[in-house]
Amino acid sequence: MAIPQLATILAKSRLPTLKNPEWDGGFALAEQPVRGRGFRPMKISTLLAAALACVAMSADAYAQDARLDPTQGQVHLATGFQPDPYNVPIVSGGSINAAQTIGGQCVGFIANAPDFDLYWTAGSGLPLAISVASDADTTLVINAPDGRWYCNDDGGFNGMNPGIRFDNAQSGLYDIYVGTYGSPQNHATVLTISELISN
Repeated sequence: MAIPQLATILAKSRLPTLKNPEWDGGFALAEQPVRGRGFRPMKISTLLAAALACVAMSADAYAQDARLDPTQGQVHLATGFQPDPYNVPIVSGGSINAAQTIGGQCVGFIANAPDFDLYWTAGSGLPLAISVASDADTTLVINAPDGRWYCNDDGGFNGMNPGIRFDNAQSGLYDIYVGTYGSPQNHATVLTISELISN
């Protein structure tokens, strides 16, 4: 329901008041005590502000959720894995603008659930490189085992390909999102996981 419609409905409704004690609308509105003089109904502006806050908070319901199962696969790898690199086709993109939901250096349109999950077992001193190759302008968003978001746009090889290098990669789950820069379109990509190279 649009906010202007909500304001109109609230303004026309017969809210319970001290002057209207017979109201039997079937639900109770929160009322604020007034220093010993009983209760008074909330002002329409207060209700409208609360409704706007609910709408703003509902935006989080559309944010990426690293707790969800990956939509395009998963792999368990340990340091020294063979063959290196590990390549997997991924379709990039989604409807969520990472710049708005994560912020910082995160850009691109990503999906709600991770595209791919990497379960990593660390051990060597080699870095862990995660990168993407595509003819489209793609981005990379990773939720690492430390709970932080790592993002890149154009940091890999070949122009507009993203890449992230973890020099001291922790063991654990890496939730990987392959985004599309500038619009919520989908593109064919190849996700590469390596200790030796990046795309």
